[in-house]
Amino acid sequence: MLEPGASRVWRLRVLAEACNQYFRKIELDPGRESVKMSLCRVDPNLANTIWSPNGCVRWVDWEYSGWGDPALELAEIRWHASFENLGDAQHTWLRANYQPCVDDHGFRARLAAWDHLLVVRWPLLIIRWLWSKQNGPDRARLTHLQVEPSVQRARLERYIARAEWLYS
Repeated sequence: MLEPGASRVWRLRVLAEACNQYFRKIELDPGRESVKMSLCRVDPNLANTIWSPNGCVRWVDWEYSGWGDPALELAEIRWHASFENLGDAQHTWLRANYQPCVDDHGFRARLAAWDHLLVVRWPLLIIRWLWSKQNGPDRARLTHLQVEPSVQRARLERYIARAEWLYS
């Protein structure tokens, strides 16, 4: 997407613009009236999954569950930071075996849209965390992770690269 050595900020600007362009050209109505809502966990913590020997996954800890877009739930599993170490084969399996609601004809289009949004969201969240670590929190509820900035900068590079991969 960019020449090697381009700054992180510049790369994020390019990604944000690519995301903007993507959403300008797709025709998608994400409103509640057009989404077939289902029960979603709304908690993409990998510690709350149990992988059985036959390859099935079981979800535990439903305290944050509620009605939502199952396409968002599945996209979160792909892009959320807690699933960073989940392999491509496992993501492929999850997507191949996920059963959307019956007659949810817009599911795949919404999944693609959520993919394009969430893959850019995570690098932006990390940039915000790094900025707040240096300048103080920009709001009271910003999560205070116990992570070294150098570790977050390395994570930022990986997250920018995966977003660039999706948009290439």
